[in-house]
This record gives sequence, structure tokens and C-alpha cells, in this order.
Amino acid sequence: MSFEKYFDDYQVPDLFLESKMFEDISRKNDACPSFALVGSVLDDDHFLKVWVEHKDVDLREAMTCRFAITRCCSLFDEKTIFECNSVHDFLPFLIAHFAGEMSMLNRIFRIYQVSKTNELFSLIGPSASYPACSAEHLFRFLNMPNVFLLLTNDGYLECRKFTAGEDSEVDRRFRNQVLLDNLKHLQKCLSCEQVSFSSCNCKG
Repeated sequence: MSFEKYFDDYQVPDLFLESKMFEDISRKNDACPSFALVGSVLDDDHFLKVWVEHKDVDLREAMTCRFAITRCCSLFDEKTIFECNSVHDFLPFLIAHFAGEMSMLNRIFRIYQVSKTNELFSLIGPSASYPACSAEHLFRFLNMPNVFLLLTNDGYLECRKFTAGEDSEVDRRFRNQVLLDNLKHLQKCLSCEQVSFSSCNCKG
């Protein structure tokens, strides 16, 4: 195992060594051993990771707690979602929150996938309405330059439009997974320029 090569004195609990739930992904330059949660891996860049610090508090380099779960993805910095000092606290959190965390991660992953195709929208920089922030990204639709997707590092997703200098949400009923499921229906009326997830009823 790679952690034994780089962190031979860390006394990693047997849970991480014997269970098929975890894969050792420790690297030489890491601050401590790390393990991918196997059931969360969507690709090499999108998964949940567990960091295991030294048992001795005085020898810990990166964290105050011994265990930390982080969310890894390409669009955002790695985010810590839980910290604790006992495996007995670690496992209940994982069981209770795994589904919710994977829902967030899957939304981020789907937006990342679509953005790479350049078919629907492209990543743009910060705007006046949304100052520079590592916790959110804006995506612009190629065929609707004033329509954007706002994605946060927690997987929250909504659709917004900029008209006459004003920023507003397209439809608050379409957020997160509902938005993703209906993304292909998003359209802009050529007559009245209304943006919606259904056909426009204008008489133009």
C-alpha cells in the first residue's frame, strides 16, 4: 500500500485497510494518508476522499482532527465536509450523508461533463453580479448569451438571465436535479425573447 511507503508510522485503522469501501490513494507529497471512497468515484477527479492524520495530535501536519472527508472535483477546490477524531463518529456520518453528498457531486460532475463538450455552454469568468469566488461558477449558453447557469461548490444549481442590466432567476421551480433533468427543454422565444423551460404562449 502506498501509505505504508510514505507514512509508515501513522497507524491507519484497520477499517481503511481491510474494507473494500476504501482505496489507498496516498501520495508522497501529501500531508497524510488518503483514501478514496470507492462507491463515490465518478472519474479520476470526482470522488469523496478520506484523510487520516497521525494518531499523535502533536505530529499532525494539516488537520486538527484525525479524520476528514473531502469532496474532490475539477471545478472547485477540494472541500472538507466532515471532521472527527473517532471512527465511531466517522462511519455514522458517512452512512447518514452519503446519498446527499453523492447527489451534490453528481450535479457538479454532470455540469462539468456538458461544459467539456462545448455543445450547450462554456465556463466564463466572474461578472459584476457575481464577484470572484472560488465557491461558484457561471456557465453561459452558447445560443443564449444572456442566459447562465450558476453552480456552487455544494452542487446547488440554478438558471439566471441578464436583461437590461438586471439579473433574475429564470424559474425557481427548476433548480438542482430538476433543472438538470429539464436542461434540454430550456429555450428562448424568438418573438418576445422570454426564456423558459416550455414553449412560449406569446402571440408573436
